[in-house]
Amino acid sequence: MASKEATEGVTEARASHKEETRTMPKKGDLTMEATTGFAGFDTKNVSENFLKMMKYSLDTTFDSLAKLQELNDKVVKDTITASKQIQVDAEKIVVEWSENSKKGWNEYRKIVEKGFKQAEELIQPTK
Repeated sequence: MASKEATEGVTEARASHKEETRTMPKKGDLTMEATTGFAGFDTKNVSENFLKMMKYSLDTTFDSLAKLQELNDKVVKDTITASKQIQVDAEKIVVEWSENSKKGWNEYRKIVEKGFKQAEELIQPTK
């Protein structure tokens, strides 16, 4: 069960939107009361507040987009820089692979020729 104090706080929170009464002078009666909307809500400033909110929203959106654009620029530039380094490394690897391939094929050719000569010697009688 909730205590009496906790229950009272909830009731006050629910009643926070009570209507405000203002004393407005009119001809003949200086104490006439008029009810307006929510307490502290001024209808004269609604459009001004709305414009302020829209400007703040747009400013925030543009700032976020500018930061996002800067981040994208940085990522693209870093990627290009890394890509250039990768290209240089790839060229080195391809050159090294090509040289090793040539060496390998030359060694293979020598071994095959040597084996072919040995086979010829076995098959052909000595002169």
